[in-house]
Amino acid sequence: MTKYPIVSVRWTDAHTTDAWRSIEEALEDEPAFVTTVGFLLEDSKKRVLVASTLSADELISSTMEIPKGMVVKITKLRGK
Repeated sequence: MTKYPIVSVRWTDAHTTDAWRSIEEALEDEPAFVTTVGFLLEDSKKRVLVASTLSADELISSTMEIPKGMVVKITKLRGK
């Protein structure tokens, strides 16, 4: 069993639009909510760091660093 729990991180992502539109239409935009699932490596004041792949000798691949201010919720799915 790994010391890194598997978590689901719900967070808001920045997004852009490159089409011509009115200011009123832009003001109607909603946040882009996304979910990342993986091994929780760090949960600090600054960031949440998640890896999608973890080997038996603790090598990692496909990390996602999410600024803490964008995190809505962290749900533990399995592990410590």
